[in-house]
Amino acid sequence: MARWQSNMHLGWNEDEIKEVTHYLNAVYYHFPVTEHEDLTESDQGHPALSR
Repeated sequence: MARWQSNMHLGWNEDEIKEVTHYLNAVYYHFPVTEHEDLTESDQGHPALSR
């Protein structure tokens, strides 16, 4: 999300990025989330994204 918003020059702060990330995960992606997981960095190590 951070890279996308930066490329689009949206100027979102970290809280806004996290809100959108959590919304997208809840509505579309359904990746498992733990209290300590930061979805803004979840693309690291994800099998579909490491190709």
